[in-house]
Amino acid sequence: MDLAIRDIAQHKGKFTATVIGVGLLFAVVLSMNGIYRGFIFEGLSVIQITNPDLWVVERYRGGPINEQSIVFTTGLGP
Repeated sequence: MDLAIRDIAQHKGKFTATVIGVGLLFAVVLSMNGIYRGFIFEGLSVIQITNPDLWVVERYRGGPINEQSIVFTTGLGP
């Protein structure tokens, strides 16, 4: 333990840079997790709010949540 404390005392710049780097990495991971959870929440809420019986997506498209898609109505239904 004394060796680690002595090493930190002699190399304060390296230790500070390492602490800042690890902190930024942790912040990026938390941010990415929050963004991903937000996308999942938004996608599920669109589906729950509209309550569709059938969801039709254009061929070769990522889907209604990922990118724009043209919606056609047939006039069928109530």
